[in-house]
Amino acid sequence: TRNFRSLSVDNPINTYEHRVLLDSGEIRWQQWSDRAMFDEHGQFIECQAVGRDITELKQAEADILNALAKEKELSQLRSGFVSLVSHEFRTPLTTIQSSAQMLQRYEQKLSPEKKQKHHDKIQHAVLRMTQLLDDVLTIGKADAGKLKFEPEPIDLVAWCQDILENIKINLGSKHNLMFISHGSCQDALIDERLLSHVVNNLLLNAIKYSPEGGTIKFELNCNSSTAVIQVQDQGIGIPIKDQEKLFESFERASNVGSIPGTGLGLAIVKKCLDLHNAKIAVNSEVGVGTTFTVTLPLHFATDQNN
Repeated sequence: TRNFRSLSVDNPINTYEHRVLLDSGEIRWQQWSDRAMFDEHGQFIECQAVGRDITELKQAEADILNALAKEKELSQLRSGFVSLVSHEFRTPLTTIQSSAQMLQRYEQKLSPEKKQKHHDKIQHAVLRMTQLLDDVLTIGKADAGKLKFEPEPIDLVAWCQDILENIKINLGSKHNLMFISHGSCQDALIDERLLSHVVNNLLLNAIKYSPEGGTIKFELNCNSSTAVIQVQDQGIGIPIKDQEKLFESFERASNVGSIPGTGLGLAIVKKCLDLHNAKIAVNSEVGVGTTFTVTLPLHFATDQNN
């Protein structure tokens, strides 16, 4: 009735949408067109109303709007990613160029210690670029569903020790890195490539976000069914509000400041752990430190043979 009253000689047609809640709880959408008929003197004659169900049309409209929003978000992510990766590559490349030029121009004047310092800078910059490339390729494979799970029997304790030793060799001794293991994990069926992404990212993050001289504790606990890996640092910590999106691509904590990073590392960790049917938890306090705990279900080569 209210819609009919709004009709006039100057505005004889009114079209509107109406939501209907059925007894079943289903929501349907209707579109109504009301039309008033007037004679040549402007006197009202009659009113017509035509309605149709537009539920599917409304759903299609919502789907298009969602698709456009996602496309816009993806476009922004791509743009941000290109900018981010370009910046992350530029820093180590500048370091390599600068140190290489110093070694070339002043080779005869530099002391052995200063030469070694420049060689170390080049080595660390190359390591950073290699890690960045590896992260980009891995996240690309994961998003395309091409990241495969190919477990092989390994001694998990010895493998963790090797990972830590390689990090010590490449990054030097600016932090106190401790490894503790309990139990035996020989012949555990693990995808070494995927787990290396997990452990390397967790350890390198712990080092990156901790002050020089800080202690980083790397612990492995094995039993007959699970392996629990813990990486604990005394770094800047992660604000509670940032922890919910911590494992999403390009997400970084709000307190990282000028510390470099792409926001891909923990996203890769999560995707690699999902392929292992493993879980990861984080416990962090700003200014105190962060502990990541990975619970990895174990299967052994002897079980497979049996």
